[in-house]
Amino acid sequence: DYTVSVTKVGISGEGNENINLLNDYTVSFLRDCTKESLDSVAATADEAFKIHVYTPSVAFQDMEKYYGENISFTAPTPTWDNTGVTMDNTAPALTVDVTPADGAVNDKGYVAVKEDFNVKAVVKAGETDITQTLIDKGKITRTCDKDASHTAVSTDCAFVVHVKTVTLDVTKQIEGAFADKTAKYNFTVTVTPDQASGLQAVTETKELGNGDKLEMEQLPKGASVTVKEAAVPANYTVTAQVNGDTADVTGDADKTVTGTLTADENQIVVPNKLESIPITGVDVPVIYLELMIAGSAALGIALVAYAARRKREVRSR
Repeated sequence: DYTVSVTKVGISGEGNENINLLNDYTVSFLRDCTKESLDSVAATADEAFKIHVYTPSVAFQDMEKYYGENISFTAPTPTWDNTGVTMDNTAPALTVDVTPADGAVNDKGYVAVKEDFNVKAVVKAGETDITQTLIDKGKITRTCDKDASHTAVSTDCAFVVHVKTVTLDVTKQIEGAFADKTAKYNFTVTVTPDQASGLQAVTETKELGNGDKLEMEQLPKGASVTVKEAAVPANYTVTAQVNGDTADVTGDADKTVTGTLTADENQIVVPNKLESIPITGVDVPVIYLELMIAGSAALGIALVAYAARRKREVRSR
């Protein structure tokens, strides 16, 4: 607010241009102020009345978005601090434009970075940029639920978009009495984001044994995932769970599982199971063949020894 003073009270008419009643007479002023309930209060020439200046306020809220998620920015509506006051003039038109940091959002509106980024705001009254003035007066505020120690508003940062990513663990399990628990299998995992996002697919390969994991981080939520396991021996049953739900397994020797990254921490478990061996067409691991041969040999030796002992017993009688 600022004060308006009266410097001259003149008399109209020819020849009276230089007459100032303030110099030779006592001039009384009445002040009418609905804002401060000062109706009819005496004023002075130095403070005849005031101009009460109202300024707009703009409140911004930090956002949380996933990497690869579509994002839109709706600028908040400024509010004036003249609540309850009858105005006799028209406030200037206000506009608020928000712009994310360069490269943070692609041209299709998807979050293209994996780290937090600033969003700039420009507030204009008509054609005049008043952003810095509002910042200086504390009229642009930022709320951050994620971090209470967030940085102050600046002309380059009205608020922050906190970017979240998701993870994926692919776990191998080998089960069953006749399964080779020492075997390892080649896995190829491909994560493919929504095509509209413009993000590139990511592929990783790893050899997994019983209990081993292939771990992937900083992935876009909602992306599709394909898990391929190569050269699974015949007679093994392959199943899969994606985030706890049973998933279809396709393919013969090479098995394929598909799913979607719907959680922040995604889990895919692929068990290979062999509970029994068929009579013919056996594809038995070498270790079990060796055990079977050794067992047969031991049984044969035991039978020969038993027969010899019985023969000696009969003779002795």
